[in-house]
Amino acid sequence: MKHTPGPWVDSPNASDAVISTDADAIQEWLSCPDPNGITQAALDHYGGAVVCESVQAKDKPLIKAAPDMYAVCKAFVRWSTAEDSEFVDELIQVVKQARAAIAKVEGEADDKTTD
Repeated sequence: MKHTPGPWVDSPNASDAVISTDADAIQEWLSCPDPNGITQAALDHYGGAVVCESVQAKDKPLIKAAPDMYAVCKAFVRWSTAEDSEFVDELIQVVKQARAAIAKVEGEADDKTTD
């Protein structure tokens, strides 16, 4: 599945939008067909490639954490199907990433690794 690369952040100019400032996401945004000529204007207005808009403030932390949560889920699935003996170290890292993603959604420090 292809999606807009993270990190996803608040738009500096639109309080109800979440954007990506990733260079590839911006390039893809600019390469979309735009018969009305508004792509560059929208990019300038939002400050990056729009991931979503008309977002309620209470939902923004969950939306912005989506790329991190996706990465954690992929890491967990990779770990759970691995056949080597490095499970413990990798699992510890996955759990730390999961805790950081949860903390991001709950508005806590990104580097929180314990409950």
